Amino acid sequence: MINALNHSFFVRLRVCFRGAFFRFAAAISLALAFSAAAAEQTGGRDLTDLSLEELMDVRVSLATRKPGRLSEIAAAVDVVTAEDMRRTGAENVPDALRQVPGMEVGRLDASKWALSSRGFNGLYSNKVLVLLDGMSLYSPVFSGVLWESMDIAPEEVSRIEVVRGPGATLWGAGAMNGVISIATREARETQGLSVRAGAGTEQKAVMSGRWGGAIGQNAFYRVYGRAIRHDGFINSAGEPAGDDWDRKTSGFRLDWKASRKNSLILQGEASDADIGQEGNPTLVPGIPIEGPDYRIRTQAGYVSGRWRSVFSPKSDFDLRVSFNGTRRKDPFFFGGHSRTLDVDAQHHVRTAGRHDIVWGAGFRQTFHRIQPERIMTMEPASRTFRTFSAFIQDDIDLVPQKLRLTAGSKFEDNSLTGFEFQPNLRLAWMPSSRHTFWTAVSQAVRLPDPSDFDLKILYDIPPVRFRMNGNTALQPEELTAFECGWKTTPSVRFHAEASGFINRYDCLQNYSLGDIRLIQDPPALEIPFTLDNVMTGTVKGLECAMDAGLRRNLRIRASAAVLSVRQRWSDEVIRKAEEIGRMLGLDRAFVKEWVGNENGKSPEWTGSLRLSWNPAASVDADLMARFVDELPQMAVPGYTGLDARLAWRPNGFCEVFVLGRNLAGRKHLEFDETPSSFGATRVERSVYGGLNVRMR
Repeated sequence: MINALNHSFFVRLRVCFRGAFFRFAAAISLALAFSAAAAEQTGGRDLTDLSLEELMDVRVSLATRKPGRLSEIAAAVDVVTAEDMRRTGAENVPDALRQVPGMEVGRLDASKWALSSRGFNGLYSNKVLVLLDGMSLYSPVFSGVLWESMDIAPEEVSRIEVVRGPGATLWGAGAMNGVISIATREARETQGLSVRAGAGTEQKAVMSGRWGGAIGQNAFYRVYGRAIRHDGFINSAGEPAGDDWDRKTSGFRLDWKASRKNSLILQGEASDADIGQEGNPTLVPGIPIEGPDYRIRTQAGYVSGRWRSVFSPKSDFDLRVSFNGTRRKDPFFFGGHSRTLDVDAQHHVRTAGRHDIVWGAGFRQTFHRIQPERIMTMEPASRTFRTFSAFIQDDIDLVPQKLRLTAGSKFEDNSLTGFEFQPNLRLAWMPSSRHTFWTAVSQAVRLPDPSDFDLKILYDIPPVRFRMNGNTALQPEELTAFECGWKTTPSVRFHAEASGFINRYDCLQNYSLGDIRLIQDPPALEIPFTLDNVMTGTVKGLECAMDAGLRRNLRIRASAAVLSVRQRWSDEVIRKAEEIGRMLGLDRAFVKEWVGNENGKSPEWTGSLRLSWNPAASVDADLMARFVDELPQMAVPGYTGLDARLAWRPNGFCEVFVLGRNLAGRKHLEFDETPSSFGATRVERSVYGGLNVRMR
């Protein structure tokens, strides 16, 4: 499959890495110099042996819906552990995913994030499924995640599993380009009192508390609360942008071992947020629309339950039921409320032969009601959307412990587009316990969401009126993906992996131009746009990562990814754009560039470097660097980010830490969503310190 990456792609690969090589080599040289200094230290725990041995045998379930060894999974899978989040100082999920190869993470302002995998990044990115303990965090309105409304405390997270590439066979239409699964800690692990407090130049105040207890010998619980106040960033003029925010969250979890074979988990959470935004939004690049400062107010909550029965070592059953609701008020864009009921059941059985089967079914119902605001509405204003689904996947040991074939499919019937079929086929070859080679071919879809059908946007820039409409005739976006990869752990001190892919997309959605007309009330030139399946695309990429223990108490991790995104409008759209360009007297080269500018929303290359050092048993020192290429469509230059964290544990229950963010520069722009109802702001250098206390 690697041979299928054509010559031009490798030419682009060499060009985009030419400048990056010297910066990356300098960072490696710094790490090696650091390791030489660390060699003088003999104290500290054996950081590398412990973590890399665990890495060889770590069990993941996201890619297969059942526990399996990470090193043997036929997919590009990464795990961010609770220890990773602690040592990098990540305060939220997007921050924690910056070190994952192939993940695109950009901060738009103090509260908003653009996050995707293998292209198509944006504030409303809708091709990566995000789960919290098995519950989808998708907004039912636009099938993406509103990260500014999420508050998942890092101290509650057990691990984050990430699958880069299609996961639709097991998880459905939302998992077109990947799946992110956030697993919280078991209540048994969080017994006693835990307090976290911190303050800094941007993160003005963070306070969280948790209490865990037991009910008898078989039930454990925790309750927790968290409050954050975050300062705003600065705008392009260097002035305060007004995008400060604060949020309060509280929740609980109960784990009950009903019997030797049956267990129950109940959990819930509620949050309230007040979010500022840049007060001079720009809907069309270069054409500002004056608007007052405004704030978003959100309220969200959920309850979920999971019942698990283990019939035998080779057979088990899981039932998950969740209900969540959100309420949002946005004076400029749109507000409203939504509710989602999700039911998911699965059965896992390993037969006496060579088959390991997981199958199940699900039901999801969402309801939303939108309140129109300044420029946006939806018609109809409310919808109820239902999806029925079933899946089956079989791991077949063609040669025990050497060659494994995985085949399966998802079947979905939804109330918007009808029946969908999403198969995949994967093959893993393990010539030895230290090497795994894998390849896969998959098909996935992304269903149109209610906003695609019903959205209406109308705004005036006299003497022009822009009208943007949804389209009830939309078809699902389609993907055929070809992947291959290699994983190796030649020793307990070294792990490396690489993966390559070619994704071919059909029926991609974008706005097509309609016929320009003169209207009388008020007199204006109206330019209509209609959402339609008017694009095709090809995305190619290479991703690699390594994890090495250079010394007894020194660990280095590095990753790099190269991406080529090529999208093409339909011939009809190109013809219409050229016609309108001639009508408006626009230069043909400008029109051609404007029509083709959808390729510049993802960086062509990214890289990361992380250094973890324990100079003493009670001291942690971490250095994190990331390198992100430019985003030409949004005029966002490439940047280098540098974070550093130092922590000291004077005793067994207390940790004091200080964290520096974005130390390589005073400010930088990471992402810019255009058109958008707000302005992107500059991420600033910051310092943050705090105290973690835990008493059992």
